[in-house]
Amino acid sequence: MSSIFTQTPKMVLKSLNTTLNLLTKIEEYCKENNLEESTYLQARLAADMFPFIKQIQMITDNSKGLISRITLTENPKYEDTESTISELKDRVNKTIQYIKEVPLEKYSDSDKHKIVLPFMPTKYQTSLDYVTDYGLPNLYFHVVTAYSILRNQGIVLGKMDYINGLNLQDLES
Repeated sequence: MSSIFTQTPKMVLKSLNTTLNLLTKIEEYCKENNLEESTYLQARLAADMFPFIKQIQMITDNSKGLISRITLTENPKYEDTESTISELKDRVNKTIQYIKEVPLEKYSDSDKHKIVLPFMPTKYQTSLDYVTDYGLPNLYFHVVTAYSILRNQGIVLGKMDYINGLNLQDLES
């Protein structure tokens, strides 16, 4: 039986693969144009927003945090020491590996969990409210912000670079 909880890792993995796609695009752009990665890694949309590098770190933190909270598994800790595209790719791949290793049965009781966020320690959300009101929207926010930073910096990206593939099937006649 499919539920929002058993579909959550699929949605998170799709966002992480989109992130890898964005990192590959910026890596190729820098190589083709003989540009320094650091310029793009520190780029931001507004002065009070996180730079691109932090957006990628937030994508992985939100991904593993979302999965660990709804499955009651340990959330791996990362140090936020990345300074290159290659290191960011490694971080994303490490996050993908973590999510793939969480057994599907860990999602079966997710609807019964109370989710307490570290910045609101006296409040909780139901796991459904957490996934739909905060977990996924927050993840998508950081992915689209990373995409927008790159677009703002002149890197050629289109909507399909964000959507990063569709699961299309043939109609039966």
